[in-house]
Amino acid sequence: MLLAYVYKLKPTDKMERWLHLLRLQYNFRVRERTEAYNQARAPVLGNCGEAVKSITQR
Repeated sequence: MLLAYVYKLKPTDKMERWLHLLRLQYNFRVRERTEAYNQARAPVLGNCGEAVKSITQR
């Protein structure tokens, strides 16, 4: 019993270029969303290690 069709693409050079650009855009957006999620979960407020160090040395 045939459950699914399998298609094999043979992209041209122009299609390869478009697929590459789409892949870059997708990966950029995934990284952007992941960083935004991590920032909202545990905010990173610049270099606060220096501020803590200066407060504790007083």
